[in-house]
Amino acid sequence: MRTRLTVFISIVQAILFLGHGFVCMTLASFYGGWAASWQMKLVFGLLSVSFVAASLRGWYSFRPLVRAFYAAAAVWLGLFSFLFWASVICWIVYFASTIAGRGWERQLIADAGFAAAVLAKHWILFVVLSVAVIGAVIYTWVPPKK
Repeated sequence: MRTRLTVFISIVQAILFLGHGFVCMTLASFYGGWAASWQMKLVFGLLSVSFVAASLRGWYSFRPLVRAFYAAAAVWLGLFSFLFWASVICWIVYFASTIAGRGWERQLIADAGFAAAVLAKHWILFVVLSVAVIGAVIYTWVPPKK
C-alpha cells in the first residue's frame, strides 16, 4: 500500500514540477531579464513542491499554521492552473502570429495572456464569494422547517 502511495505522490509531483517548469520557461522566454533569473527558477521550484508538501503535512496535523500553509498552497495551485493555460495560449498566439507574418512582440502577447489569466481567476473568485454570501443571506432569512 505504501508503495502505491509513493508512486502516486511521485507522479503528481513530477506533473506539478513539469508544469511549473513550463510556466517558468514561458515567462523567461517572453519577458527575459527578471523572469530568466535563478531567483525566479528557485521560486517556481519551491512553489512546485508546496502543494504536495502541504497536503502531506496537513494529513497528519491540524495546527493553524499548517492549515494556513495548505490554504496558501491551494490558492497558488488554483492560480497556477490559470497561468499554465495562459502559457499554452501565449505559445499558440506567438506561433500563429509568426506563421501569419504579424510578428507580434512576445512581451505584449505574454502581457495579454497572463493578464487574462489573472482576471479570470479573480472573476471566478468573485463569483464564488458572491454565491457564498448570497447563500448565507438566504439561509438566515428562510425560517427552518419544523
